[in-house]
Amino acid sequence: MNKSILAILALSGFLAGCATPAHSVRVFEDYPPRSDFANVEVIRSLPEREYIVVAEFETRGSSLNTLRKQAAKYGADAVFVANYSNYFSETSVELRNNSKSGISLGSESLCTAIKYR
Repeated sequence: MNKSILAILALSGFLAGCATPAHSVRVFEDYPPRSDFANVEVIRSLPEREYIVVAEFETRGSSLNTLRKQAAKYGADAVFVANYSNYFSETSVELRNNSKSGISLGSESLCTAIKYR
């Protein structure tokens, strides 16, 4: 019976981990956080106006508001979202930019937090 309970707990912990965003963060510039996260733009192409990169982070399955909140922590004005999907080639697994689908909340994303000049 103890083994069954442990197996159920381990499985539920694993499944809960799959549903939560995974974050790997690199901070390049130090700015105070923004309290108005709702005003952080979520963009799919880099802007033409001048900007600096303040941070990069990876997510999986995040909502748009979660992306905004994460970028606001670094004082960003916008967050550029690049979605990736895995596909198999004959020799290896490669990452390919999945630009056809736009921002897909269930996919893995590399997010770049930017601050306009």
